[in-house]
Amino acid sequence: MGSTGTAEGSAHQDFLAGLSAAEPLGPGTVGVVVVADADEWAMELVSVAITDCDGVHVFVTRSEGVLPVAAWVSSHPKASSMRVHGAHAVVSALPALEELKRLRGEIGPMLGVTHAYVPAGIGPAWRRWLEGGTAEQPPINVVEVALAPVAPRPVLVGV
Repeated sequence: MGSTGTAEGSAHQDFLAGLSAAEPLGPGTVGVVVVADADEWAMELVSVAITDCDGVHVFVTRSEGVLPVAAWVSSHPKASSMRVHGAHAVVSALPALEELKRLRGEIGPMLGVTHAYVPAGIGPAWRRWLEGGTAEQPPINVVEVALAPVAPRPVLVGV
């Protein structure tokens, strides 16, 4: 989400313009989840968020992950209360300090975000930057989700 160069700044501005044009999720609690793709952990985070919140914005950080996540969300019973955003040009899988500040300062207020859902263990860093707020930048509550262990997948060598 950094805007150090002209291209990055333009990508960020285009991203914000797309968000501001998105259909609002309405009043109530609004969650945000940042995922790379449609793996088991990502879907678990999204499922917990949509159970807790009235609406959820899902930011997908890998361009090839957008369609699988959007397909999964569209099949969810609460699909009308979720929005999927391709954010690979402006958000990394584990946002840096500058990205967290932008989440609270720009994206959060624009979308009415009240909660951010993260895997258990990374919450303290997020909590420090998101939960302190002002009238212009309301705090975003960080919810740490204990994710079930995923069984290792076999590695096929020479196939």
